Amino acid sequence: MKKITYGIKKVNGYHYKLVVCYETKQYEQGYFCNNSSFIDVWVKKKEMERIKNELIQNGFTKTEKYFGNN
Repeated sequence: MKKITYGIKKVNGYHYKLVVCYETKQYEQGYFCNNSSFIDVWVKKKEMERIKNELIQNGFTKTEKYFGNN
């Protein structure tokens, strides 16, 4: 599965993540994510919000489940 995980370093003791799957056009966001246990790219909060907004504009949907499951 082609995916990438963006992260913000330790917010309240935990890394905040944005996990994006390009095959299913889904993303997951939060401190604890089902779809990733590591971070590929470290970003600033402002950059993460910009990436998330671009994903939504391009038809990605948010999920709290494993990618590919509805």
